[in-house]
Amino acid sequence: MMDAPMLKSGEKGFDKLKPLFIIVICDYDPYGMKKYCYTFESRCKEQPDLLLGDEVTKLFLSTKGENEDEVSKELVDFLHYITESNEHGLPEECDERLRRLHESIQEIKTSTSVEVEYMKMEERERLVREEATERGLREGRIRGREEGRKEGRKEGERIGEERLANLLMKLSKQNRQEDSIKALEDLEYRKKLYEEFGV
Repeated sequence: MMDAPMLKSGEKGFDKLKPLFIIVICDYDPYGMKKYCYTFESRCKEQPDLLLGDEVTKLFLSTKGENEDEVSKELVDFLHYITESNEHGLPEECDERLRRLHESIQEIKTSTSVEVEYMKMEERERLVREEATERGLREGRIRGREEGRKEGRKEGERIGEERLANLLMKLSKQNRQEDSIKALEDLEYRKKLYEEFGV
């Protein structure tokens, strides 16, 4: 989907695609190897030295890395800043880009209009969550009622079959075959026999 806008409809070759970097920043260690950066490229499973050549690189950055000697100081500073994006998270000697990022974040945090928009966004999200929860509960109640009715019908049928079997057994013991046949055909007559036998 990211590549699609770069290609014209019906284009045959993919040589016009630019290299693509997908960067995911995690506040946990996704692979548990204590690295700040995990880099992946598409390789052939059967021939690991054979690259697909699609020029797609996936980078998973972890704020929980411990391998400072393998990555740049700028990356480590940035990832530490992500976990604590305030004055305490900004090292005294840091990259100018990180300092500019920090200033932009501080401007945003102190901006009244941004605060109002953020609050509106939070309110919208709260309303959407509440509406989704209510809809889920409503659908759950409807589904629960339907399942309850089905189970109730099954249970009713089972009890009805047991009562009829008990009645037919009692009629059979008394050699009342005609009553048995009539009970199977006539519901009102069956009810009368239930009362008679206390079934």
